[in-house]
Amino acid sequence: MGLAISVGPGEYEEEFDELSAGLKELGVEWSAPTVRGDLSGRAAHMSFGYSTVHFLRRAYALTKAGRPVTPVSTIPDMEQDSDVVAEEAEMFESHLLCHSDSDGYYVPVDFETPEVVDDQFVGSSQRLLVELRFCAAALGIALAEDGTLSDAEAERINALETPYPFEWLAWLALHEACLMSIESGHAIVFN
Repeated sequence: MGLAISVGPGEYEEEFDELSAGLKELGVEWSAPTVRGDLSGRAAHMSFGYSTVHFLRRAYALTKAGRPVTPVSTIPDMEQDSDVVAEEAEMFESHLLCHSDSDGYYVPVDFETPEVVDDQFVGSSQRLLVELRFCAAALGIALAEDGTLSDAEAERINALETPYPFEWLAWLALHEACLMSIESGHAIVFN
């Protein structure tokens, strides 16, 4: 079992109507587009084990706390920094840290803190993209001056020749999902 990340309607149209209504009650206006369009990104993998996102969350939390991000390759090694991740998550500011590991949505609306709809955190695709770009350099990911990711760098990340393979895998999948979501108006779906 693992996490699959998708962008677009698929079988989620009824859920999107409920999500849209729940967000509207919170003052966030979003509704799913009816046209899918071409939603393709540069990530070679859009699904992986649940723990993969935890490696990325650790890197983000350490970067946010001003601490160095060191490579780890096992869950016990990663969990040595769980206090830092928990501290950052408890602030309920991070769209990456507060989101579920296995289900939920990011919608292409720029709102400051994650929202809760039907007991589920809902994040902003725009804010998630900002958080991903914030921790990119700590993971050895080179972004252009304007924060964009070149095709050559995306190819390098896909090769996973790095001491941060789990982080790169999750980072690129989420980065590309954010771009597709923002461009198309569709939600990112964790399932």
